[in-house]
Amino acid sequence: MKQFPNVPADARELIEKFVDRLVKGEIDHASARCELGLALGRSGHHELSDFDWVEAILDVNFSLRCGWRQYGGGFNPADLDQWPAQELYRAFDRKVPRVNPTWAERFRMAGGQFFEQRMIALRNSEVWNELGNPKRFPDALGYPYPPFAINSGMQVKRVDRKTAMKFGLIDRDTQIHCVHLPPPLLHLDVEIPEEAE
Repeated sequence: MKQFPNVPADARELIEKFVDRLVKGEIDHASARCELGLALGRSGHHELSDFDWVEAILDVNFSLRCGWRQYGGGFNPADLDQWPAQELYRAFDRKVPRVNPTWAERFRMAGGQFFEQRMIALRNSEVWNELGNPKRFPDALGYPYPPFAINSGMQVKRVDRKTAMKFGLIDRDTQIHCVHLPPPLLHLDVEIPEEAE
């Protein structure tokens, strides 16, 4: 797949506009892909109107924005009190498995533990930063929320206090705090291997 790490500023603005429209629900993915490809071509960036690249850029940036909204949307004290942990799980199947390392291996390498074969950590655990750390995993996107890597198929879901206590992650009275993060930057350096998981 093509890769365009040096995207001109005017093309970046066009892409940002379409990602924003997608996140706001003003346009669907198919229309955004077609319209953005045409807009890039009309603005003189024919090389950037590659169908696969445009689709990948829209998908990864839409997913990052949604992941950020989910990540920051549950930081009120009552929510963190009731749901202090989260579980990494396979949300979407992939045809070609990601190996070296697998997601279970990545979770362990990031400092995570398994509880009844589930990958669970407190929401403020360093595990989430490490899963998204490009210095640890070269395909990582740099954020402590999904997608941790392009086309991973992995998501997180909240785990309640009772379950977290059962696994010894937290006690009844401990409060956790999470760091608020700014929205993710536009991610344009995308090269996707064939449906890696």
